[in-house]
Amino acid sequence: MLGGLVGNQGGIRAAAMLGFGVPKESFVATATAIALFVDAARLPVYFATQWQEMARIWPLVAIATAGVVVGTAFGTRLLGWLPERIFRRVVAALLAALGVYMLARG
Repeated sequence: MLGGLVGNQGGIRAAAMLGFGVPKESFVATATAIALFVDAARLPVYFATQWQEMARIWPLVAIATAGVVVGTAFGTRLLGWLPERIFRRVVAALLAALGVYMLARG
């Protein structure tokens, strides 16, 4: 709940999954599934409260959606040949960078 309130639940979840030794495929699948559930919960609220703004930016939303699909397809292929050890190091480095950024930003 705290992660949701402060907006860093992804970083906390990633650190926990690294700590528990979750395989890279499960790591990515979990992050994707959670993102889909979160967006499914948010979209009705956005449509109910900001439908006019969303109607204005529909081309941007369509392009972003296509980018997500292409990125997911490319990422799945990339993940297949990326060794588990390197995957963990990259994720850990990104988490450290996020932490430093958040500390520096205050």
